[in-house]
Amino acid sequence: NYSTGVSDSGPSPLEENTWKISIHTSLLNGLLNNQFYQPWDLFEIIQLFLAINLFLILSALPRQAYILYLGGFLTLIFVVWCTTNQFLHKFHLFPIVSFAVGSFIVFLGLVTTLHLIKAREESFIRMAFSKYIPQKVLRQILKDPEILKRGGEERVMTVLFSDIAGFTTISEKMTPTELVSLLDRKS
Repeated sequence: NYSTGVSDSGPSPLEENTWKISIHTSLLNGLLNNQFYQPWDLFEIIQLFLAINLFLILSALPRQAYILYLGGFLTLIFVVWCTTNQFLHKFHLFPIVSFAVGSFIVFLGLVTTLHLIKAREESFIRMAFSKYIPQKVLRQILKDPEILKRGGEERVMTVLFSDIAGFTTISEKMTPTELVSLLDRKS
């Protein structure tokens, strides 16, 4: 005799289909060895979450995307390592979903902010210089904005100064806007 409606396997918190006898075995093992999985303390969770996100924020401060991405990757590795270590060696249940989701939201916000700042800086440089310097020079400035540092750059160069005939007389009779317009048409 056996019952068709009763099964020796079923869902558990760790697996969808577990032999029910293994649940009893795990409980007995925990009782005999005094080892039970314990959740983390809320204060510890908050401290670690703040530390991880502070690390992500500090990795965004240099404004270099590759440093922020490296910080995000290291955070991911740390969360996976911490989860495995806590579960296997200390019988603590590490809140991986909370950490992963929370840190990903902070990381995504930092990446978005970094790209918006870069786009705004690029737009400002493009607007400020596009009418006054050649496109080739503008592309170099956009590629490396640090070349705009104060103090300039020392180079050995040859420069040709030339004068437009009657320029002083012409410029005294025009407004600055008209003069720039005239020079743009001449060049």
